[in-house]
Amino acid sequence: MTDQLTGRYRSINTFLFLSSEVLPKLRFVCVILGLFGFLVNMFTFLQPDLRSNACCIYTLSSSVIDIIHLYVNIFPNYIVSQYHILNPWIQSFTLCKLHYFLYNFFPQLATNLLLLSIIDRYACSCGLTSWITRLNQYKMIPRLIAMMVIISGIFSIYAPIFGTDIPQICGFHEKEIYGVLTILINGVLQPIVMLLFVLLTYRNVRQSRQRVVRCGNKDWCPAVSASVCNNDNHSSFGYGFLFPTMDDCTDLYSVPQFEFNGTSR
Repeated sequence: MTDQLTGRYRSINTFLFLSSEVLPKLRFVCVILGLFGFLVNMFTFLQPDLRSNACCIYTLSSSVIDIIHLYVNIFPNYIVSQYHILNPWIQSFTLCKLHYFLYNFFPQLATNLLLLSIIDRYACSCGLTSWITRLNQYKMIPRLIAMMVIISGIFSIYAPIFGTDIPQICGFHEKEIYGVLTILINGVLQPIVMLLFVLLTYRNVRQSRQRVVRCGNKDWCPAVSASVCNNDNHSSFGYGFLFPTMDDCTDLYSVPQFEFNGTSR
């Protein structure tokens, strides 16, 4: 009996130590690493060759949303816990509900923007006969981002609904339901959709590498690709299709057939 009480006492002390000492410092480390990652992304994706690329725009937008979430929702919690400053989010009913919403909205939007970058790569792996190649058009970028903002807002409505009506508490009166919905949306639905488009992209790339073209009279060699994203010209083809960096798709079915000596037929 005494050993059980001692074990429980140690467990409680460990929990209190982790929640009061380790967790706040971990939040601060996340803030620093998040800022560093954001600056690296800004430097990378704002390069002249990448700033007009749809995939890079989606990725950079996701990084911007992440840094906003970090300094609007995460960093204030660190300040409150470390310096015992009054949290401004709990001062009124409206701010409390807004805090619930933003705490779920920003992470969902950031993940959905990453999903757009994956969908963009999938569209680049499709042939020009597919309707999904329209998503590679530059004019579709703001439309798709706006669509993801609306979708993320709709899927975040449940957070303020399950929040308490007492401003000073600013918690959740249905924590179990809130937790289940958060896991289903952020931990199950979004990863499954992202994995689906990754597998579809892999399938298209694999099929394009297995496709063959006639080389000479009797020999056969694998085709380069079914399509490649190209924004500047339609004459530079190669194995770089695995990492396309442009916006619209060029069909490679019309690529001249090459013999093994490197001359075209």
